[in-house]
Amino acid sequence: VGQVYNNGFEENNEIVISHFRTKQDVSISCNSCFVGGILGYVSKTSRSHISISHGKSSGSIHTTGKGARLSAVGGQVGSAQENSDMVFTMVNTTNDCVISSSFVDVSGGIFGLYSNSKVIINGATFEFINCSNSGSILVDAASTVGGIVGYLFNFKKLHFDGCENSGIINGSGLSSACTLGGLVGSLSNGMNIVQSPVVAVLNNRNTGNISSVCSTTNVGGLVGSVFESINMDVII
Repeated sequence: VGQVYNNGFEENNEIVISHFRTKQDVSISCNSCFVGGILGYVSKTSRSHISISHGKSSGSIHTTGKGARLSAVGGQVGSAQENSDMVFTMVNTTNDCVISSSFVDVSGGIFGLYSNSKVIINGATFEFINCSNSGSILVDAASTVGGIVGYLFNFKKLHFDGCENSGIINGSGLSSACTLGGLVGSLSNGMNIVQSPVVAVLNNRNTGNISSVCSTTNVGGLVGSVFESINMDVII
């Protein structure tokens, strides 16, 4: 699926993707692109529940961005944006798709990027249960990378349970800043008002090697960075 876009006209939708197998060999060059093995881009699906479960993705995705506009890639989901009250659930999915990118802002083994421009956040809940990535993630130039999730910005709740990354994560932007995490690259709420934000990272592990020759690097075995997050409870 290239794009799911609702523009907020319909609420309380349920989108279910289950028992899938994908194998892709994708190579793309773009000014701004959101690339995923099963779902590229989700936008303005307010108060909807998106459920993805029991599936596997394999193959390869190579993305070259122009560096001027936002781009993101995920082994299964590329990006979800401007979905302030959505619930996004991924359960029992695996990825061994190799991801390589140049001048792409965010990469994730399962899920790439979530971002939301609203100042007051009442919803936006993400659950990743028993998800695993064994595919290598190789990035060139400044990037935020996570073995399961790349970057979440402006969300209320995030729950990881039983997830594992065994894929290699490598950042190679010699004059660039990289943030690399075995489970998730970066979490932030941008100093915005979020009602009781909670992050729970339970029963997860990373066995993949993380390496970088970026000029500035934030690295975490599970989480690369947490920043600008007012009153956020983080449970690990």
